[in-house]
Amino acid sequence: VETRLEGVETRLTGVETRLTGVETRLTGVETRLTGVETRLEGVETRVGTVEGRVDSLAEEMRSEFVAVRGEMQVGFTGLRDELRREIREGDEETRRLLREGDEETRRYMRVLHEDVIGRIAALGEGRNGPSVPRRSRRKR
Repeated sequence: VETRLEGVETRLTGVETRLTGVETRLTGVETRLTGVETRLEGVETRVGTVEGRVDSLAEEMRSEFVAVRGEMQVGFTGLRDELRREIREGDEETRRLLREGDEETRRYMRVLHEDVIGRIAALGEGRNGPSVPRRSRRKR
């Protein structure tokens, strides 16, 4: 029985030694876990800071887009007004040129008309002598 007890004691001592090793490793794990928790809290803090910066950036971008949109609207309004003015001026110039062209065409038509009348009169004088107005003949 004593030998058995000694064997059990030896085994118990081995178990105690192993338990001590497990306790030591557990303490190390707890220490590392505490370090991880501390670093995690730091990460959470930094994430919170980044979230704040992202929110701030989003708000800043939103306000900048509104400002740019307003500037573009003002610019487009000015551009639209300038284009309308240029189109009106072009229309007025086109109308003026057309009127001048119409007047010149009318003058030229009058000259051609007078020339034709003169030629017709000359042809009539050459055929019958001096031109005498003719009466139209009626068919009976």
